[in-house]
This record gives sequence, structure tokens and C-alpha cells, in this order.
Amino acid sequence: MLGGCSLHRLPDPAVAACSPEDPPSLWKCISAIPRESREESALTSTLRVSDAARKGKDQESPSACEGSTPLGFAPIRVDMEAGRAPLNAWIAPPPEGSSPIVVVVHGVFDSKHTKYVRVTGDLLRRQGFGVVIPDMRWHGCLLDRKWLPMLGIEEGPDLVAWGGWLAKEYPGHPIGLLGFSMGGTSVLHAMGEAEAADVFRAGAVAVCPAAALPRVLQHLDAKLFFADSGMTIVFRREFRSYLRKRTKHLGSPPEGDTRFKSFLDWLVTALPEIGPTVPEFLARADPAPSVARSGRPVLILATANDPVIPVSANDDLVRAVALNPRAFLIETPFGGHIGQPGTLPKWFASVLTTFFRYSPRI
Repeated sequence: MLGGCSLHRLPDPAVAACSPEDPPSLWKCISAIPRESREESALTSTLRVSDAARKGKDQESPSACEGSTPLGFAPIRVDMEAGRAPLNAWIAPPPEGSSPIVVVVHGVFDSKHTKYVRVTGDLLRRQGFGVVIPDMRWHGCLLDRKWLPMLGIEEGPDLVAWGGWLAKEYPGHPIGLLGFSMGGTSVLHAMGEAEAADVFRAGAVAVCPAAALPRVLQHLDAKLFFADSGMTIVFRREFRSYLRKRTKHLGSPPEGDTRFKSFLDWLVTALPEIGPTVPEFLARADPAPSVARSGRPVLILATANDPVIPVSANDDLVRAVALNPRAFLIETPFGGHIGQPGTLPKWFASVLTTFFRYSPRI
């Protein structure tokens, strides 16, 4: 099954022929992009992007930091000001001109080595964009207790710091963000920061971001019944398995307790400034307010059959989008969790390319 569900190189996109000058015309342009007529189970769509072989390496250091550099990219490491995570990434510099640079952000338990970010970064590089693929804190080369995860609270400012450095290093090239899953949540947090409108002139795309976090926590920790969830329970089992492996490696919460709530209890104890309680932590980590106040275009791509993020969690994002004409949400019927690059590859490639071509104008 895994062999038949591998993620392939994204096809060359069909960039929409339009000239949007304001948010409504940008969203109209993107909404008109034809979408493949493909019905697929959440299991198949999500398995295709899961990259199980790589994921085992990503749960322990130093293997989480080891791997080959993609064609057209070079490794970089740039230290930031105190408190901000270093930029440890692959970069494909932008060509001459004013093409945007897109920062592609992986999801939880993954790294810059994970196939879906490599495939997406390759697409954007081939289309003439600069591309940066970083390791987020608690992942990849930053898998260390020094850089504990904050569910976007600190990852968003990290992205702002990295974007500021890129803007100075490559003047004249607008910076944009693209995030998957928890990386999408971090991207949304970044767009709500005070400096975001100046730093991220190319806006942001978030694919299946986690929102309504208390609901997501309840979903991930709920008792698993095959009769209720069918084969999709494999992804919640997988989440617990990787959490157990990673926390054991780093010596964080009680051994044998795989509930996400237990990890968050430990986290607010280790970092009382983010809480000091789990409900307060999750309230601060809610990305919806950042969506509502973003000063640049924000496109959210969700699916109706996501087996990891309950579809009801999108309700908060829908309400946030309604408050901001610069924000837009598209929900596809199929795609599982961040599986649109495999389920709808032509559409996905065309949406990304069209968005980052035109978003700097808005």
C-alpha cells in the first residue's frame, strides 16, 4: 500500500491568466483554477505524504539532522538575536529580478528532509521563486530541549526574524510563507505579528493548519475505536508513537504516557511563561486572531476528510476569514491531512504558483 501511495514530483502548473489588484480579485482568480475530479480516501491521501521511512530518523538526533541536500539548494545556518531560533535551512536563491522568496515550513515530527516539503520546494524553485526550507524548533537540526515547541507562539516570531534576514540579504524580493499542518499554524501566527506586513509582502499559504486547539487535543487523545474511525485511527496511533519516541529521546514527560495532554502538562511546567496552564497555553496558541488581523494575503487550504485535524476545528478559521478580506479559505472534499499535493497535484501546484505570483501586488 505504501509503495503505491508515494508522492511524486509536482507537475508544471497552469498559472491563472488574471491581473488581480485587490483581495477579492485575487481570491476570484484562485477560485477559478480547475480542480482534478478525484475521489480518494483520507487514508490513501495522507499515507502518500507521510514519508514513514524518513519519519523514523526524524525522532532522534543526530539522525534528524542527517540527509542529502536537494538539487538546486545549498545548506545555510544563520544565528539570530537572543531568544530566536537559528535559521538552519536549505536555500535556493532567487534569480535576478523581483521574484518572491517562499519559506516552506514542515509539520510536527517532520523536518526539512521530509518528502512533501522537498517536492513542494522543488516545484517553487522550478517556477522561478527563491525557496528556503528550514528546520523548525524541536525538529531536524534543532531537535533539542533548548528549542522546545510552542505551537506557533515562538515559531511565528522565529519566522519573522528569518524573513527579516532574507529581506535584507535579498532586497527587492518579497518574502512569502507556506506551511503544512503545525507548520501552517506557525505561519498563521507569523502573519499576525506587528512586523508581518512589512516582512511578508508575498503573504502566506497554510495547508491543513491546526486551529481550535482544545478540540484538536481532545481528538488526538480520545480513545481509539476502529468501529468509529476505521483505518484513519492509524494516524492518531502514529502521532502517539512518534511523541513517545521523541520525548523518550529528549527525556521529557512521564515514560509510557502517550497522551498529548500529558506532554503539554510537562511543557507548561518546563516553560511556565507560555501558560502557566494548558488551557491558557492553547488560548495563546490559537491562530485565528492572527488570521483576522493579517495585513497581507493569507490563503488557507483545508480538506473535508482530514483524519488528524477534525473538520469542526476549521470553524474558527472560517469566522476569522470572515473578519478579514485579505484572508480566504478553500476546503476541498478530499485530500486527507496535507495530502492535496498528491490527491490534486495540478490544482495544488497552480494555486501555489498563482498565489505567490500575484500576492505581492495586494
